[in-house]
Amino acid sequence: MQNANHIQGSSIALNSMFRWQLMSSVYLTILQIAGIVFLGRFLGYQEMGIYAIFQLIFRFATALFEPGMFVSVIQRKFHSKTILNNLYKWQMSIAAVGFIMIFIFFITEDSYYRENLIFVITALFLFLWIAWGARYTAILTHHLKQKQISMALIAGATLEFLFMLCFIWHFDPMWVFPISFLFRFLIYYGACYILTLKNNFELHPILDGVEEKAHIRFSMYQIVNQGLSFIQGNFDTALILFAFGLQVLGPYNFASELSYLLFSKLNPVFNKAVFPVLAKHQDDPSVRQEIMSESLLSHALVCLGLYLLFYFHLPEIIGLLFKDELGQILHFSKFICIMAMIRSVTNLVFSQLLALGASRKLLQWNVTVLLLNYAFIFIIYLTKSHVDTFLTINIFVSLGVFMFTLMHMFKYYSDVKKGMHQLLYFVFYLCVSGIILYGIQFTGFGLWISLTASGMAVISLDYLFYRQKFLNLIRFRIL
Repeated sequence: MQNANHIQGSSIALNSMFRWQLMSSVYLTILQIAGIVFLGRFLGYQEMGIYAIFQLIFRFATALFEPGMFVSVIQRKFHSKTILNNLYKWQMSIAAVGFIMIFIFFITEDSYYRENLIFVITALFLFLWIAWGARYTAILTHHLKQKQISMALIAGATLEFLFMLCFIWHFDPMWVFPISFLFRFLIYYGACYILTLKNNFELHPILDGVEEKAHIRFSMYQIVNQGLSFIQGNFDTALILFAFGLQVLGPYNFASELSYLLFSKLNPVFNKAVFPVLAKHQDDPSVRQEIMSESLLSHALVCLGLYLLFYFHLPEIIGLLFKDELGQILHFSKFICIMAMIRSVTNLVFSQLLALGASRKLLQWNVTVLLLNYAFIFIIYLTKSHVDTFLTINIFVSLGVFMFTLMHMFKYYSDVKKGMHQLLYFVFYLCVSGIILYGIQFTGFGLWISLTASGMAVISLDYLFYRQKFLNLIRFRIL
């Protein structure tokens, strides 16, 4: 009876956070798609490559610092003002090192520095701003203030879009895009700071030195792990840049931007909802498995279902959004979309393992994968292999990482047999969905009719295979 009450209590908290995350994510996705359309219409392949470097620095900052050293504030039950201050010092020290490294890169690439000064200044400032603001988003997340975080993010993104919409027609797009992007995060982190002060959260009394070291050790493992994950996840971008140049990096980056759009929007929704709740029940085996398996299934039905729809309609969607005169964005998207599907599930499993305290093991695995990936890059670069060969092998590397992560996840299951049965049943569902959508692709109907038919097919299959889960998802319940 007590166990059932625990599950019910955790599901209420998790579903509440999920609803707010989902609603904000849908809204932000609409704005981001509009932004991608503007970028695709106003920038050529070369300019896309320049903008890709700016985005790379932003993603590095979010991977490293959000929540960065403050992840222990979310994962552990108690924290004090002393711990927060020490975590902040570590965070800003790491940010200073990163700032210097990025600055050296820009000085080395002097042509980029001279010709795109606004990108350089904006990227460096944004890097430090994210490192500073992550403290306040972590505190709000610890206290389950997902609604406030969502509203702050919506406000920043809305003002960013309005700024871009007003100035894109009158000023150089190469100035408007980075400044509007910076504007969003000035609003977002500023609002989180004000919300934290306004709520005046009660802190735990001063904790002993052992607890403080545990916070720092856990967070340090995580921040190194996230940094390595970023390098591992973006090694393809590094190879494209150095082996093929900005002219290829531009369309490749936009193919990645479009393909990872669902990943970038849906995964934070699930991660931010699941992580704090799972962390609070990490010592309860039955509740732990229930949260892990049900949230993973909910993610797979939503995210992979949408990815299947997207993949089978790539030509029409890309033709609608971009000036892809040479077809490069479409060509790259066919590879990257598959990688994004695999990595989206891997990312959620990683987040679950982190909530259970496995930061050290994840770090060891990331170091191994990192070494293998860059050995792979070295071979591709020396042999001058075609970019398609690189992308094909990269898909299999992503699949290998996923399989390893999945096996590690099952170690935390109290009933592994049940988990394996659920996995095999979902694989069967996925195969049936793929075959039906592949058939609809050859009907010859236009984009909207084909999308509608495919969407109805996916909904029908969800109801047929997972009736109760489907009804729960309609009610915005993932557990």
